[in-house]
Amino acid sequence: MKNLTSTFLSLAIILTITGCASDPKASFISDKGAYNKGETIHLKNTSSDAYSYIWTMPDGSTLTSQNADYMIDTNQSFGNRTFTLQVFSKNGKKSNSVSNSIPVEIVAIIKDSAIEWGTAINTKSPINDLYIYSFSNGNNWILEFYNFDYISELWEVTADVILPDSHPPTSSGYYSLQSDSSNLSNNSASVFMHSGNPDMGFIGQNCKSLSGTLAIYVNNGHIQAVYNNIDAKQDSSSTIIKMSGNFGCKQ
Repeated sequence: MKNLTSTFLSLAIILTITGCASDPKASFISDKGAYNKGETIHLKNTSSDAYSYIWTMPDGSTLTSQNADYMIDTNQSFGNRTFTLQVFSKNGKKSNSVSNSIPVEIVAIIKDSAIEWGTAINTKSPINDLYIYSFSNGNNWILEFYNFDYISELWEVTADVILPDSHPPTSSGYYSLQSDSSNLSNNSASVFMHSGNPDMGFIGQNCKSLSGTLAIYVNNGHIQAVYNNIDAKQDSSSTIIKMSGNFGCKQ
């Protein structure tokens, strides 16, 4: 009887320990919000209750290290890079995975300003010259992106990110987007866009943000503006379109 009781107790302990084991949760972060060609993306594993790892890189290669690095080849195309991390429990029977996309930007041509980098915003044809400026109109601080296509001799796109203060932001934060840039509160902003390229679908039209979120990242004097698939409207139409942008400058 004593041996039988001991066996039941041992089994109960094993079942209790097994039942209390937490499921692994995959998560990771990158050291920057966006990268240029030739840079290395440093990925930090922030998973919980994970004991082994499999990283899947954008080129299909895999790593089993806790953290991961990925160098962006200078011959690769621009756009997002998707990374996947799968994590496993101690006994390897439970797993969880997560995927994150990280943008690779276009390196800008520096001309008469502290121009850094930026992505084409919804553009379909190649960029020749890319310009990014920042300035104050007395009431608002504006980050402006535009580029010119010398083949078609048309402006591809102009985009203005308009913030509520007349000075550049000093810390990262999120802003609610609206169409009226003349009456911005401390936590609101506006995006204005104009295109001269017929491939964009709204040549000569002004487009203003209606809603969505603008993310501003500030790091060592670099200011980056990011907005993805926000709702916007042309001045002369009730049709809702989507706008995206990711560009920045150094103050």
